[in-house]
Amino acid sequence: MWIPSYTKLENDDIIYHVVRRFPLATVIVHDSRGVHVDHLPVTVAPSAPFPTAGSVLSAHVARENSLAEVLRDGADVTLVFHGPQNYVSPAWYPDVHDAMAVPTWNYIVVHVECSVELVDDRDELLRHLQDLVQHGEELVNGTMTMSEMSASYVETLLPYIVGLRCTVRSVTAKAKTSGNHGPQRRLAVAKELHHRGADPMMIDFVLPHPDVVVRRATLADVNGIARTHVVSWRETYAGIMPDSVINGIDVVGRRLQWQTTFISHANNVFVHVAVDNRQGIVGFVSGGRTRSQDLPDSHEIYAMYLRKSFQKRGVGGKLFASIMADLRTAGATSVMLWVLADNPTTGFYEAMGGIAIERRDITYRGATMPHVAYRFLP
Repeated sequence: MWIPSYTKLENDDIIYHVVRRFPLATVIVHDSRGVHVDHLPVTVAPSAPFPTAGSVLSAHVARENSLAEVLRDGADVTLVFHGPQNYVSPAWYPDVHDAMAVPTWNYIVVHVECSVELVDDRDELLRHLQDLVQHGEELVNGTMTMSEMSASYVETLLPYIVGLRCTVRSVTAKAKTSGNHGPQRRLAVAKELHHRGADPMMIDFVLPHPDVVVRRATLADVNGIARTHVVSWRETYAGIMPDSVINGIDVVGRRLQWQTTFISHANNVFVHVAVDNRQGIVGFVSGGRTRSQDLPDSHEIYAMYLRKSFQKRGVGGKLFASIMADLRTAGATSVMLWVLADNPTTGFYEAMGGIAIERRDITYRGATMPHVAYRFLP
């Protein structure tokens, strides 16, 4: 699935909510016989750690369905959960006659890659059916339970279905919700969708983003920081660094690094995050005592990354101001920062008052590249 940066959905709570609100999944399986497609309601327990890798989703299928035989071969499965979707007319834009405007289609989807095991255990299958009935009743504000159904009739049906235990390997989600338009257009679209009875989730996504909050990070933020670190790294350095260097970092490795930072260096390193209420953590900055032995600066900004879709919106300035305030409180007399010379954000650091004081080649992961040191006065 193609996911432009402004459509990438990474907030785990929202992804969970989409799957719970729209549980009918398109099931896609590929094997030597071809592609098999079906549609099944899928449940996730309210207490489950979904959408983390290793979490489990449940479903069932008729034994006569050929999908049961395909899955018995151990094929991997893609589950597609379709959230709300709406056509957007360019006539809704207030500037339709003054600017370029074309129609589009907004939608929210979640793709889950998982491995599937068939479930014949009666008790596990009954638990799944109970969860499915309870969740379905919640969606229609109903109160029916399995205990109110004929137990003998349910027992006669059990041999004709087989359960599916889906262990999650990865999750990707996309919210194409007018995020590439300005606030006036987004507000106009939201009003039109509300007038037409669109799903509240879609309306909430289309509404202009509130200000991103910048706050001090905690250990609980390591997953979001790690994801943003990897995504921003690749967005920033594509075409600048060798692919081997760009692809040399992953979320697992960054998560371990940040866990170590928070557990072992909590008193020496300051970390702030930028948090969007829909996307979660979209940027971060860290700093502390200088690591450069040959430069006179007392403190250093170690890293600063911000998702591309949140740049040029004042968020970077908030992050920078937050780390400088902490370093100033810590007694910084001057603060330095190493930046890749070809980094397109060098203009931002100069706008923040940075003065280039040093230029040297630095080797990272086997690649030697020119860097510039900037100095800031607190």
